[in-house]
Amino acid sequence: MPLTTQYVEMLSDKDPHLRYDQYRGSDSQAHKAKLAKEAEYVEREAEVKQIMLDVSTANLDPEPHWCEEIVVKIQVGSELDAGRIVAYQIRRSHLRWNSKPFQYFLDVPGQDTCNIGNALFDRHGRLKPHLYGNFGAETDQGEVLYIRDIRMKPKFRQKELACLALKFLMRKLSQRQQDYSHPSQWWFAVMHKERCEDSWRSAGFRVLDRTCFLACCAQKGHRCWDQTQPDPKPLIEDVQPPRSALDKALLDLVLASEFHNSATKIEKATKLLGAGADMQSSMAVQSAVMAGRMQAVTWLLAQGADVDQQDSAGHTALHFAAHTGQPALVKQLLSMSATRTIKTKAGYTPLDVCIMEMQYWREYKDAQVEGGFKGHDIKYMEVINLLLKTGIKLQRLTSLPVPKNKWGCTCGECLNGYLSPHMRYRLQCLAEVSYDNGIEFMERIRKWPANLKPERRSVNGLWLQDYLPDTLLHNTSKLFARGWCSLMDMFADMLDNDIVPTATAAKDNIEQELTLGTIGRDHNPEDIIAYMKQGGRVEYALDALIGRSREENELTGDGSFSDPTVTEEMDEMKACENDNDYTFLLRQLCDDGHLPSGPYLKHDPENNDWLRAKSTRVLHNPPADSGQYD
Repeated sequence: MPLTTQYVEMLSDKDPHLRYDQYRGSDSQAHKAKLAKEAEYVEREAEVKQIMLDVSTANLDPEPHWCEEIVVKIQVGSELDAGRIVAYQIRRSHLRWNSKPFQYFLDVPGQDTCNIGNALFDRHGRLKPHLYGNFGAETDQGEVLYIRDIRMKPKFRQKELACLALKFLMRKLSQRQQDYSHPSQWWFAVMHKERCEDSWRSAGFRVLDRTCFLACCAQKGHRCWDQTQPDPKPLIEDVQPPRSALDKALLDLVLASEFHNSATKIEKATKLLGAGADMQSSMAVQSAVMAGRMQAVTWLLAQGADVDQQDSAGHTALHFAAHTGQPALVKQLLSMSATRTIKTKAGYTPLDVCIMEMQYWREYKDAQVEGGFKGHDIKYMEVINLLLKTGIKLQRLTSLPVPKNKWGCTCGECLNGYLSPHMRYRLQCLAEVSYDNGIEFMERIRKWPANLKPERRSVNGLWLQDYLPDTLLHNTSKLFARGWCSLMDMFADMLDNDIVPTATAAKDNIEQELTLGTIGRDHNPEDIIAYMKQGGRVEYALDALIGRSREENELTGDGSFSDPTVTEEMDEMKACENDNDYTFLLRQLCDDGHLPSGPYLKHDPENNDWLRAKSTRVLHNPPADSGQYD
């Protein structure tokens, strides 16, 4: 239940969340210091007369309500605005039913949320596995609380009031979660290290491994609340050392596009080296790699530059070449004995950097680019192949799943390179169930009406036909419905025979069955032809199959597909990056120039009626970011 009103909570001296634990010991100096510190803390707490939690709902999409802006105002004595905390509460569960990736929505509130979406979460809103450490898969459920800003007036900064307010906010959110949600749906709070006080540990925040972010999980007994647990150092943003005038002049020369063809420039660069210009401090090799200057890289290495030199963040020239997807430079650096296993300060090898960049562009294209992800750039696949051509064990090169082809398959068993074993199993089971349900419904109707009225439509009867346009449903004949069911059975038959049911392949299969006079397990190709003559399309059935599978998926829907038998069978299959990417799969299967956008109808449970609706894949235009907290 979203909060829409203001309320005031008094801080009680008996509140265990805002008090230090009682110290039991002897009358030692440590004991006296502890008592003095506790007395000072109680005095500070008494100064906080009240904390107002002002929650203004910032629904950026009319349905579902997935984002709220929270403002915590701190009042100290007569100071009505001693400080404030600005946060976004993001409901991941409300976004699961939409086909857009998680990053698509986080781009709406502002640049800050866009940054955490790209840096921390995958397209399903889960914490990226390579960031596991203090936090892991337990953070995949529940709401995300992004602490955007913590500001205190200078005279109150030493009183830990922001920490008190932050604890208060998180405690109230925990109570609301337990009151209105499933008890296991905890929140996961994230904030940038630069935007908080040094007292963040006492509020339960820990460094999120390999990042410059802090995080806190409200799960009861989580290790982040253990004050004795060691904390890794937060990642410091890359800061390049200052360069001398000679270093800058050398860098300008080697980065010039005509450097390798100009004897004069090469001579000047040689003189600069003799005059004291330093290739190491100027990061000349890394800069030349980023600019794609292969001849300049060759010349610098010939002059004695270190091919494995690391910058302040630990990146080598090979890291930059892999990051920018330059196979020719990667090959050149490897031929000059560049080391594949060197790690950055965040712990990433060149292969890690390449894979993460590929994943970033996949998520970005799904979220921002019209047409979505259509395969990885081939140059990145060439870089991966070059980095893997070695006797070094894969575990030393990367702990991430390695793409096997341009479609992002990481299991090596995807049909056509993109249909994973898990996805194939789900679609085949659903196609069989859809056929059986459709046939069972038709057998229950003794006299099939020429036109089915809206009150006669039922998901439990005409299975998945809400993915048909409304004009077709008003003229649903029995022959049309039989063709729809036959299509589902044909899809199951094709998947069982290791054939990907693209629109083109399905039409070819129909023609082949008609020519040879063969019939599938239960379907009749003549029924499918009749369905298509009445305006039906193969793409409508594919959209229904994929859309229903998304709704039943445990990650993108309600999890109704999971049961012990299914889970046991799927656990024996290899996991793949393509297991839950339904939007990408729909674009691949609808390869005949028509991309449907169902469901076209939605069911109103209050009056048991069907209503026309826009596609759930269309996000309403959100308001522009006001920037008032920038």
